[in-house]
Amino acid sequence: MGSVLRLGMMFLLLSLFTLLACARAAPTATPTKAPTVAPVATATTAPVVAATSTPVRIIATPTPAAVATAPRPTATAVAKPKPSGTIVVLVPSLGTERWIVREQGAPPAMVEALLGLDPVTKATVPNLVTEWKTELKPDGKVDWTLKLRKGVQFHKGWGEMTAEDIKFSLTEYLKPGSLNARTSAVLDWFGKDPKNIEILNDYEFVVHSPKVIVTIEELVLVRSAVSGIFSKKYMEKVGEDVFARDPVFTGPFEFVEGKRAQSLKLRALGEHWRQVSEFAEVNILVVPEESSRVAVMRTGKGDLMDLSHSLLKEARAAGLRLTQLKLSNATEGFFGGMWLKSRPTYDPTIPWVGQDILDPKPTMVRQAMNLAIDRQTIVERLLLGEGEASNSAGFAYTPGAAWTNPSWKPYAYDPKKAKELLAQSGYSSGFEFGVWLLRPGTGQSAGPYEYDVTEAMASYWEAIGLKPNRVPIEYRPSVRQKLIDRATGGWVYMLGNPTDAAPWGQYCTLLGASTTTIHHGEHPFIDDACGKMIGELDFKKRVATALELGDWINRNYFMLPIGFVNRIFVLSPGLDWSPTALDSSVTSRLEYAKRTGK
Repeated sequence: MGSVLRLGMMFLLLSLFTLLACARAAPTATPTKAPTVAPVATATTAPVVAATSTPVRIIATPTPAAVATAPRPTATAVAKPKPSGTIVVLVPSLGTERWIVREQGAPPAMVEALLGLDPVTKATVPNLVTEWKTELKPDGKVDWTLKLRKGVQFHKGWGEMTAEDIKFSLTEYLKPGSLNARTSAVLDWFGKDPKNIEILNDYEFVVHSPKVIVTIEELVLVRSAVSGIFSKKYMEKVGEDVFARDPVFTGPFEFVEGKRAQSLKLRALGEHWRQVSEFAEVNILVVPEESSRVAVMRTGKGDLMDLSHSLLKEARAAGLRLTQLKLSNATEGFFGGMWLKSRPTYDPTIPWVGQDILDPKPTMVRQAMNLAIDRQTIVERLLLGEGEASNSAGFAYTPGAAWTNPSWKPYAYDPKKAKELLAQSGYSSGFEFGVWLLRPGTGQSAGPYEYDVTEAMASYWEAIGLKPNRVPIEYRPSVRQKLIDRATGGWVYMLGNPTDAAPWGQYCTLLGASTTTIHHGEHPFIDDACGKMIGELDFKKRVATALELGDWINRNYFMLPIGFVNRIFVLSPGLDWSPTALDSSVTSRLEYAKRTGK
């Protein structure tokens, strides 16, 4: 059997090298042997545009008032020496490979958001939108007026981006099957009524929002919800099915071809308003097994990959070139089935759910499962010290931010107390439940370390008498669809989430507001807290509510927080590339990649 597996692995690697040889047909700056290089500190990253931001202001006055914003320059195509060579990016999966933004999104190299985020100051900066302002109306509604950058071109000669394209891209979220995690935020912005998006001219439009929603800037304008404005003319001409296979966006790389479950080829634009890549092509190769991806990097046939902490020692020993993004992700677990009692899928027989989630017995079960976990050992041994233990949800953690409470300490490791709690809750003999082991890279939320951390947690639970049944699974589409259907009852799973988001944005989208399309748990208290934050103009009051919500989650053991984690990446010796907390995917910021000259 072992010889068969070895032959199979050799065949897989030979096939990969054949693909890689084709991918590397163009000249590349990557040498064939990777010298030992010390880990690279996170480089200073170039902001999307000038670091001076145009802030969004909501005018809390009873009478309409306008806010003037400084004009931004027209988009001017940046001409540089002709791109050459190829970047080879290794990924475990490309999801459904339908490049429809309202479904799963598209690789960041192809798309652009309406606004950007300065990677250092975290200030919102112009991007496709150059000026924006908000105006509070006497009836509580809000007008968002946005001006577009002139001269932005769609791929493959499909013309200039206009306000018509923006409206068309936004209203696409009204279609059935809009499964993007930000769908509800987009629809809330214009009240699910296309008439609320008023086009003033080709470069200016107004969104008449039915209420104050302070999360719009972060969730819709900056993050993934509408990162992928596309051509209305193209979509109407070819239809959605053709677009899904051959998309047209505005990013610095355009789609060339895709081979399902094998590869995706992108071509750099010779002119782009923001940044022209040094490299002519990006080849994204699907290599499911991480050890195989490391083997490809060791031969010098790959340029960039995400690295799990389980292979960090091997990568260091092999002299691979590493870089990191410090404390960029929170690894945290979720108790499946924590839904509103009105949901038809609410199951009171689940030990951690009960007749009421806040009843003593289910709360003691959640507490026991938390106390059974040795977080510090997980950080030291599984993550090799690349992180720190935590008792705070990643949605509520940003280093130095007002909503980060330093008193939130990791839950103690106390297996004896955990067993006592199980006995008090009526489960002295334990109980069976499912554990999803999310395969790395099967969705943007499944980081490279969740699988190993979840396995460790399951072992800790076995040590106190519980009976976890492990099931390896893909986050996308399997688990993600179950989240949408509120059908996760009886399962526990881990996910990675960013640590740079405001709690009234990321937090209330993914852990809370029951109106959102996809999230991991809900409760009336969370709905109330999120409603207060989203509709509150006063920053200090929003922070106060966020801290109350964080205390409530910690006090009721609503989640399974483990730690904050450094993201690790492997780079070829010939490539310089720096991620940011917002753009940490290996398919992002490739237009800023440089040759090292080695």
